[in-house]
Amino acid sequence: MRSGLRIIRNALALCVALVASSCGDEFGPGSRLSTVRILGIRSDTPYVRPGATFTTDILAYDGRADRSRPMHLYWLEDICFSPTDGKPEDCYRQLEAKYPRNEDLSSRVTEGKQMTFAMPADASTGSPPRLALVFAAACAGHLELVGSAEGYPSSVPFACVDQGRRLDANDFVFAFMRIYVSNDLTNANPTPSGVTLDRVPLPIDRPFSFPHCTVQSIDDCPARKLAVTIGDESQEVDPTSGPPGGELLQEQIWSSFFVSSGKLESESLILFDARHGRTSHAENEYRGPTVPGDVDLIVVTHDNRSGVAFQSFKLKAE
Repeated sequence: MRSGLRIIRNALALCVALVASSCGDEFGPGSRLSTVRILGIRSDTPYVRPGATFTTDILAYDGRADRSRPMHLYWLEDICFSPTDGKPEDCYRQLEAKYPRNEDLSSRVTEGKQMTFAMPADASTGSPPRLALVFAAACAGHLELVGSAEGYPSSVPFACVDQGRRLDANDFVFAFMRIYVSNDLTNANPTPSGVTLDRVPLPIDRPFSFPHCTVQSIDDCPARKLAVTIGDESQEVDPTSGPPGGELLQEQIWSSFFVSSGKLESESLILFDARHGRTSHAENEYRGPTVPGDVDLIVVTHDNRSGVAFQSFKLKAE
């Protein structure tokens, strides 16, 4: 499954829509909100014309128990063009030539949730559309260029540093998003209208209360149904999916789920298939939590052409 965002952590590139191996009793690392996380990067126009501007924003989450060092969001101001197969390794070599090593890059990056980029007018396009990458980081310190690890040219060449100490994956995540450059093709972000829990729409302006689970093992808790509400109009034809004059496929659309406590049955669900449209029974299951408290639920919906939508909800287990 191809996603517009990949997270790089400990020199490994992980697609956010893929299920990772389990670590912990309640949920695996893909849905776990216990560290600094970037859950999605969204562009207002996933397909951009040469000479146009586009604005990106980050959905980040700080799940650390100790937040004495605040999380910062940074954008590299460079747009990297045409990396091989959409992978960032070629970009890393370009970026390493632009920044000084082992220096605080705060004056060379932009801090904040949003960033507006200008696509160069000479970013010529063809068929398929030209591919560009933009980079961002969540870091409980400042960014430094340290170079890729020896023997691992695909490892991230940037580090998060605080008081001279390189921070680990609890405090640092580096991410990129693909942007497509085209004179005539377009793509709209998916437009989910909400999320339901046991068929009840979750409110966006207040917490949704429900009883906490009273059994000892979270696996014995009742399974509550989670579903994304989204219209058929979100699925567009993918104009690059077939040969000229041949049959074109539609977009694939899927949602990734994240919770701060409790257990999810699936970390992602396909909502629309490229050939058959809307999938049946696209429901997730949520169990727990086993103690009362507040729960953050975040849903990130993707299409396979870098379209992204964010939804965040507050739950209250009583």
